[in-house]
Amino acid sequence: MMRADLEAAGVPYADGAGKIADFHSLRHTFISNLVAGGVHPKVAQTLARHSSITLTMDHYTHVAIGGLVSALGTLPDFSAPEAEVHAEAAVTTAAAN
Repeated sequence: MMRADLEAAGVPYADGAGKIADFHSLRHTFISNLVAGGVHPKVAQTLARHSSITLTMDHYTHVAIGGLVSALGTLPDFSAPEAEVHAEAAVTTAAAN
């Protein structure tokens, strides 16, 4: 369906790694971009018209390295002075259990 348009744009249908540019790949990009944009997974599932969240999240959602780095950036900075208080409280709480 898209091959003629890809050819006219000078975009190869398949790249050197064997990845294919077709209509189905647009669904993967659409859903991955929704999730990367912070859309609730259930909303992404509904927009994709999937029967299960497992299909949406396990097969159609792809995480880029930038998303992983951003996720790690949300963790608290334990090198900051106020983090020492929280770290001590966590150790105390863990020891009590």
